[in-house]
Parts: sequence; structure tokens; C-alpha cells
Amino acid sequence: MIGLGIGLAGCQDTGISIYTVPKEPNAVQLTVIPPTWHQRSESSFDIISGGLKAQASVVFLTGSGGGLLANINRWQQQIGAPLVPESELPGLLKNVKMGPRTFHSVYLVGPKETIVGYIYFGHQGTWFFKLKGDKTLVIQNKASFLALLRGAHFDG
Repeated sequence: MIGLGIGLAGCQDTGISIYTVPKEPNAVQLTVIPPTWHQRSESSFDIISGGLKAQASVVFLTGSGGGLLANINRWQQQIGAPLVPESELPGLLKNVKMGPRTFHSVYLVGPKETIVGYIYFGHQGTWFFKLKGDKTLVIQNKASFLALLRGAHFDG
């Protein structure tokens, strides 16, 4: 009985509080999705044509996401290519301006697979846009991938 009295006495504030919840920093809206791409999740796609396969994905990581060198070397490993020494990294990257943002662009070639990647360092984290798969299919879908990137709406 005493516990009930304390509980009722402790909640006398009847005012309504309104809070503004910030939008998720890692939310992306993809508005240009090629009709031949098969959506696996909100931000990843399978591309299959003539027995060839590729995947397109958009990933957000807080902070620098490990940095350029670590991510480029992770991608190199994914396609069976040798690791890139830090001294060679500037020669692999191109800066590409799309709207108000400048992306680091990279084209990586492995024995069987290729990656076209775009990396954007925003104020809330790092965005990775990656097209990976059979070289022929990646080249055939590069324009569609760029359309997906240009049409993407995200905070950053």
C-alpha cells in the first residue's frame, strides 16, 4: 500500500513533452533502380544476365568507415586482387563531383571480378556505393549504377 502511494505521488507532471527525433543518418532513398536489377534489400541488388552475376550495394558506416586504404584493400581482397600500398592509393582514386558532393571513385580489377566504387565522406559518416561482379556485366551496368548513385537521396 505504501509503494502504491509513493508511485502515485511521484508522477505529478501532467505536461506534454514534444521531442524531435533526428532522422536516421544511414537512411538512403534510391529513386532510380534499373528494372533488370533484382532487389535483395533496401540498398542491395543482384544483377544476372547470360549466366553472369554482379551485385550493387549501398552501405553507410559511422565515422570514416576505416578509411580509404582499408576499404580499398578490403575490396581488392573481395575480387582476388593484390593489396594496394598506401603510396599507390592516390593514383587509384578520382574525385567525382555529383551535385553538392564530391566522391572518391575507384575502378578495381581482379582475375575474375571487377569493382566500380564511389566513396563519400559526409559529416555523419561514410557512404560506400559499390558495383561488383563479372567484368563484362559491371561494364554493361556502370551507367545504370551511376544513375542509381545520382538519384540517391541521403544525409551526409
